[in-house]
Amino acid sequence: MELSILLAKVMGLFTIISAVAVLLNRKMVNGIIKDLAKHISLGMFGGALDLIVGLLIVLQHNIWSADWVGLITLFGWLALIEGTVLLLFPKGYVKWVEKFSDNAINVIVFIGLLIGIYLTYMGFTV
Repeated sequence: MELSILLAKVMGLFTIISAVAVLLNRKMVNGIIKDLAKHISLGMFGGALDLIVGLLIVLQHNIWSADWVGLITLFGWLALIEGTVLLLFPKGYVKWVEKFSDNAINVIVFIGLLIGIYLTYMGFTV
């Protein structure tokens, strides 16, 4: 349970800060997506980080449950999958991300913000 609490705190706070940063710097995010298309190595670097984080979570916290603990595991698997796809198919991944509209990105960020708040709350109150 200690690992779940630590991961909830770290993942929750990271997600909140990242979501707020995206909302405050909306134009910069569009530039980052364009930069990824120009410099595939940036995406591969991000993919390597995602893969490492995903592997760490999946190998140490592979707990499937219908609560916040299972949400941490789900995020670990999503990071593992995203990292693998970014490393194996960086150009295809960038093309897929470029198709997202501003509204879709806003919805994703808002959902991420809510999940971050939930994980942070659970991490600091359990």
